[in-house]
Amino acid sequence: MELQGKIIKIEPSITGSGANGTWHKQQFVIETLDQFPKKVAFELWNDDVRSFEPRKVGHVVKVLFNVESREYEEKWYTSCRAWKISVIGE
Repeated sequence: MELQGKIIKIEPSITGSGANGTWHKQQFVIETLDQFPKKVAFELWNDDVRSFEPRKVGHVVKVLFNVESREYEEKWYTSCRAWKISVIGE
């Protein structure tokens, strides 16, 4: 999927370790440029985090992402996993 918008928030990156080794996670939020703007939170994992590092709040970006849902203790959680981000106008 693809969505365009302005970055309005960048969370600090998180690093941890698990059964499969060390992992990195970066979350950010964009606001769409539609007539009725929507805010959408995205997450990047591991090597994809490096592709985000030069981005700043205020950049207008195009985000390519996958939507994924998973169940945990009979509740469902949905995330938008970004895999490519490009600044519009560069």
